Amino acid sequence: MKKITLFLCLCFVTSTYAQVVDGGYYRLKSNFTTDGTIYLSHDGAPDGTTKAISATAAGDNTPTDPTVFQFVEIGTTGNYDIVISTGDYNLRANSTTAIELRAWDGNGSTSNPEIWTVVESPSTPGVYNIYTPVTSSPRYLVYNALSSSNPGVIGYSGSDFTRTQWIIEPPVLSTEDFNESSVFVSNPINSQMTIKGLDNKVNKIEVFDLLGKSILERNTMGASSILIDVNALTSGLYLVKLYGETSTLTKKVIKR
Repeated sequence: MKKITLFLCLCFVTSTYAQVVDGGYYRLKSNFTTDGTIYLSHDGAPDGTTKAISATAAGDNTPTDPTVFQFVEIGTTGNYDIVISTGDYNLRANSTTAIELRAWDGNGSTSNPEIWTVVESPSTPGVYNIYTPVTSSPRYLVYNALSSSNPGVIGYSGSDFTRTQWIIEPPVLSTEDFNESSVFVSNPINSQMTIKGLDNKVNKIEVFDLLGKSILERNTMGASSILIDVNALTSGLYLVKLYGETSTLTKKVIKR
């Protein structure tokens, strides 16, 4: 019975917890389900100085998928530029009826309408509001319903409701990132955790407890293996999350 309870608890944590990290790639799925499964999307092409972001049910979940975006931390911790998968444009909340794309050179934009933060929705736990924290008033990324006159327009709104709520999904592991089958994480662990088979493609390792709280993190600097001191951890079950360039991998370990 205890094993079943623990398994259910783990499933709940991994399905509802989302952690945005600097440089991480994510897909943003609308919590508004009337129109089916809808993702934030882009076409990657400039149109003068601006380009509207759209919503789509399509996408192949690869690094160049138009539904994949990179969150690059800028300024204060927890604030990000949201960059399209091709890396040359980022999102700007400059209109209530269309989110623009502005040229991005990799250094980060400090323009207020281009700085975003991610906060769990106060009205719906497990989904997230994505808004501009440093504009005169918050501008929430909003999905407008599909119709013949309004084909999936993305704009901004001023408050939290279903259309401003997003589910944050890391892209699935691809052949262009680290090989899941080659990654070894020692389990159970005592004083040290050994991680091997990173293939120089894992940038960061983070350990979470079952409540989704980050306990420790290490930058791997492209190492193929790493030893982590876990003496400070109490006995129990933990989630070890590995961050690649375009994907993440989560493994369970038991601390004795």
